[in-house]
Amino acid sequence: MLDMPNTQPPTATPEIFQDKSRRAAAKVVCDVGIFVGATSSYLDAYLPVAEQACGLKIYVSDTFGSLRIDTLELMHRFFRTWAAKADRSGYRMRNGTGIGPIAVHAEELMLPVCLNLSQLYDVPLHIVHVTRRSEIELIARAKERGLPVTCEVCPHHLFLSSEDLPRLGALGDMRPRLATPDDVAALWQHMPIV
Repeated sequence: MLDMPNTQPPTATPEIFQDKSRRAAAKVVCDVGIFVGATSSYLDAYLPVAEQACGLKIYVSDTFGSLRIDTLELMHRFFRTWAAKADRSGYRMRNGTGIGPIAVHAEELMLPVCLNLSQLYDVPLHIVHVTRRSEIELIARAKERGLPVTCEVCPHHLFLSSEDLPRLGALGDMRPRLATPDDVAALWQHMPIV
């Protein structure tokens, strides 16, 4: 189970991270990873617990409060400081110790920005909640070119589309929004067969 930082307060400081970790350790009966979150108010406060977190989560699309990162200057800062931390401790995916990837909720035009920053700073990138053909095709192309990028799709985005909105009513109001049937088909087309 992976815990996201979009809580009140956001998981963006060592104190909040440690409190969440203690509460999880006391109650959970499965493996748990806790993300730290990039925020416009706490900035790099999470860096002391970067190696304990499963990764850094950056919200560059619809979200609330200080978690929404919407300037290129801040995006550069977070990718740069995460890469600098990795220069000292490594990446977990490469040697089993160190820090995890940067995970982004990046839709449409923000996706290529994140892919470019990942390449610029040599940071492994995980794209969460992919919903559109244009996004999955861009990710597939980046992987073909050797970028260290992974992604995931929520189950409801695989089985529901914008055509289901009249039937779903308020239950269909989600982020990312439900996409077209063509987008859903593209997600299935890019599903790896294991």
